Amino acid sequence: VEGSMYCFGDTASARVFTQKTPVRKKSHHRWSEQARQILDNTDAREGYALVLGVGTGQLLEEIVRQSDLYVIGLDNDAVNVNRLRRRFDQAGLYGDRVTILQGTILDTPVSPYLANLVVSEDLKGAGYTKASAKDFIPRLFHVLRPYGGAACLVLAETQRDSFQQLVQ
Repeated sequence: VEGSMYCFGDTASARVFTQKTPVRKKSHHRWSEQARQILDNTDAREGYALVLGVGTGQLLEEIVRQSDLYVIGLDNDAVNVNRLRRRFDQAGLYGDRVTILQGTILDTPVSPYLANLVVSEDLKGAGYTKASAKDFIPRLFHVLRPYGGAACLVLAETQRDSFQQLVQ
């Protein structure tokens, strides 16, 4: 970020504020490789990514590290959300390229066609269950950008079959 901000007032003192430089931690190989594959296969490099079920936050972190995407995380665990907010704030990423909200795609308003990419580290944390699948899938497509938006979810074999049937 470049530029200057000038403020005028009664006193002649100046205060300087600096932006935190993001801290680069060593990447976790599993998540680093998974993020690379997702980004390579979807060609999603800029715009917005939505992480449903943030889990450990490592997939979200790798997507930020390997792309220019702005990332919004949704997770239904309030303790996890607060922990990850502090972690990304300390790294200088929270509020700039990362936002994490408590909730799921089923109960949190998300703008239509927002996401170039939708991923999940923890589908349970995303609110996806066999019972919610019927409502979850239309909301998933609601947030994806048309003509190029992609969703990459890790599903068990039994989940894949029912997911595919509901999509059709």
